Amino acid sequence: MTRKLKRHCLGLFLSQGVSLSSWEESGLLQREIEPYNLLAARFKKIYIFSYGGNSEKKYQNRLAKNIKIIPNSQKTHHSRYVYLMPFRHKRIIRLCRFLKTEQISGSKAAILGKIINPKAR
Repeated sequence: MTRKLKRHCLGLFLSQGVSLSSWEESGLLQREIEPYNLLAARFKKIYIFSYGGNSEKKYQNRLAKNIKIIPNSQKTHHSRYVYLMPFRHKRIIRLCRFLKTEQISGSKAAILGKIINPKAR
């Protein structure tokens, strides 16, 4: 199973409005990213879709080398970005075999991602 996963990418959708910065401000960043740093050894690539702006990239050095942060680079309000995100990043979503959410509030973007990439699980 591990060899099969190693060929695939995982797309992680943070909860609506949540960013790595907000995790850090609330003291949750290390706890929340640790499972993904461990999972990174099992996947070709992990993409984290964040609602934070380009400043999110400052956390890249705290993540495994094959985890990439996908920020809200245009700083669109989260109530709109939840619907726009999957379309803005459809090229990346199409690379993902698995789509995951952190909380139920991340599911809107993930469901749209599944429509964009019907092969994703």
